[in-house]
Amino acid sequence: AGDAGVEIGFGEVSRLSGNGPWRIETADGEAHTARAVVIATGLNKGKLGVPNESDFEGRGLSHCAICDGPLYAGQPVVVVGQGGWAAVEAKELEAMVGQVIVVDPAKEPVVALEGANGLEAVVVNAAGTRKSIPAKAVFVYQNETPAAEFLPDSLARDASGHIVVDTEGRTSVPTVFAVGDVRAKARRHLNDAIADGQRAGKAIAATLKK
Repeated sequence: AGDAGVEIGFGEVSRLSGNGPWRIETADGEAHTARAVVIATGLNKGKLGVPNESDFEGRGLSHCAICDGPLYAGQPVVVVGQGGWAAVEAKELEAMVGQVIVVDPAKEPVVALEGANGLEAVVVNAAGTRKSIPAKAVFVYQNETPAAEFLPDSLARDASGHIVVDTEGRTSVPTVFAVGDVRAKARRHLNDAIADGQRAGKAIAATLKK
């Protein structure tokens, strides 16, 4: 990309405003303008909703099997989630850790995390019965939300807050595109996200040449 003349920058985007050209503002005070924008921000981390959850960030609470799984080789871990992605992550972990316990939130919600120097147990409530599951890590794949808080209300969203797009990735605003897990009806497959980006890139090139 650099060889093609692309300038790469890093920062937390705090606001998108305008209507082509667009103004992109960052948390550290930078501002950029663009004739077209691609939103590829994915999902916010899932939450368990237990009181001491933040205490275990980086100390047993994780959101990425391939990133953190090797840290727990030979040890028990818990995966919390329902549906395809939780199953995919659980399978990834099976090759890295000692034991994987999957908690389906539709059947047994997590009510507490326990541990003095890092996570030691995940406490769940199953049909009114409280039980403690020994675990050195918990991987959370529930209550994930689209990372789209900084976007203007003019972009149409579905009931869960994902950005609605057409077959080319174009949003309700013609020069803004959304790709990957932030868009509506995304299947959370890497190949799908790559294809989204390719379609959006071609559509943007065609749009800007007009």
